[in-house]
Amino acid sequence: MDSKRHQIKDIPRIWARKIITIVFAFDIDKDGVETYEDVMKIADRIIKSANLKDPASSKVVQFIRDFYSGMGDVLPGYWSKPWHEQVVDSWTAVKSQKNKKNLEKFHVKMFEAIDLDPGLARLQFDYMDTDHDGKISQKKYADAALDYNLNYTDEDTNNRLFGPLIDF
Repeated sequence: MDSKRHQIKDIPRIWARKIITIVFAFDIDKDGVETYEDVMKIADRIIKSANLKDPASSKVVQFIRDFYSGMGDVLPGYWSKPWHEQVVDSWTAVKSQKNKKNLEKFHVKMFEAIDLDPGLARLQFDYMDTDHDGKISQKKYADAALDYNLNYTDEDTNNRLFGPLIDF
């Protein structure tokens, strides 16, 4: 990973907007820090919204714990830092193979559970349906998710995986 200490102003704007959007979406208690408690609340919400019982509910909890642990391995201390430091730390890992593998694992699993905003679903579907076959495979979803997380050069991206990008 890049050992240089960055600031948000040093990061490509489009990438920063995407990551800030994710961090704010996952900061459930809106205290400015995406924490273990926040991601476990997301797990609880997934379980409740899908009316899951064991063993499925335990698998959701383990999936979220695995992601939390994986991010902690890639970016030590990530989960206790304020949002702006989480964004900067994420930038230091953008080219890390370990980070890419953790994100890919997360998004392949998320494919089975995500519920896009119906108003934005068609736009995102069209973006992901690269061969226009009318289907989104796990690979297409994972490719779009990795592009969302790791592409910092496409200023005019139509990728809105987590909704409209936050402007700052």
